[in-house]
Amino acid sequence: MAARLMPPAVVILASFLLLLFLVHAVDAAECEPGACGNFTIKYPFWLGAPRRPPPEPSCGHPAFELWCIDGNTTASMSGSPIHVHSIDYATRSFVVYHNRVASGTDGVCRADFNVSSSLALSPFKISPSNQAMCFLSNCNGTEPHGPQYVNFTGVPSCGKPIFAYLGGSYDRDRPPAIDTGTCTYNYLPVLGSEAAASTAANYTRLLKAGFLLDWAGAGIGDCPACVVTGRQCRYSNATAAFGCICPGDGRLRGPTCAGKGKSTRWEIIVGPVCGAVFMFAVCSGCFAWYKRKKRRQAVASNEFMRSGSMTSYSKDLELDGSPHIFTFEELEEATDGFSASRELGDGGFGTVYKGKAHVCRSCCL
Repeated sequence: MAARLMPPAVVILASFLLLLFLVHAVDAAECEPGACGNFTIKYPFWLGAPRRPPPEPSCGHPAFELWCIDGNTTASMSGSPIHVHSIDYATRSFVVYHNRVASGTDGVCRADFNVSSSLALSPFKISPSNQAMCFLSNCNGTEPHGPQYVNFTGVPSCGKPIFAYLGGSYDRDRPPAIDTGTCTYNYLPVLGSEAAASTAANYTRLLKAGFLLDWAGAGIGDCPACVVTGRQCRYSNATAAFGCICPGDGRLRGPTCAGKGKSTRWEIIVGPVCGAVFMFAVCSGCFAWYKRKKRRQAVASNEFMRSGSMTSYSKDLELDGSPHIFTFEELEEATDGFSASRELGDGGFGTVYKGKAHVCRSCCL
């Protein structure tokens, strides 16, 4: 027995519901917490990728976008040379390092830039708990002296004398008060916890360990309050504000979807169900109309095929290849002189008679 096909209305409805589910699943999965290296990335941080535009609303503030690179072992801040060591969500701080000075064993030779300029427009602040590591070069006879200065002239990659000094607390607007002479002067933040048990001679370890960044809560929003209610945290690039995706309309609102009240529990069910019922009604109506049309065509075709005229006509076509053309005498003989008793009705070209002729048992003439 041939398998019975599923009605088109059911197929369309099932496809529509599946599409709704997949769209919601993809959108939700795109902003789900993910692992990169040895730590978890979650709001306000979020995983982006090269050449992939952020959605709107976005998974988070643009400054918190991280790219998982090097075989998913390293988290980079939007593909920049600033990489993430670890994140402490409780204290709103994270440890980063600048790959320019942390890679290799000659990072001091490349410590000729201001790292704070890379973070000037971001919501991040270099923690004051960091220590300032100072670098002096191009001194032209005014090289610093003293046990606190370490001479890295012997590092082959540098190509010029460089002196390092481990100063006090890092302040991007107030460099450590040291005698720089005519030297080119620069300083970078390093972890205070690392620097306390070290000296500038261990510069490689200090630069690799990185420094601490803090982020403020302003603009980030109360994501925990949003998540605890089963909703999702998002960030609107259009309005530059945090939002919580609420059920039903999918719009961004406060962390508790304020203004929606108890109806929010029903909207997540009623909205899709009403849409599905509407689609089912439309599809069912179209399917019923289609079946009715096909049924009428089938009935008309069967009636025509059962008629004697169609049978005789088909046989004539099979035998002669063309319909028979009657003479007036043949028509008169077949209809008993066009007797009124043989009239069937009016046709498109005149009165239709029922008759018998030598070419057919019963004909409409």
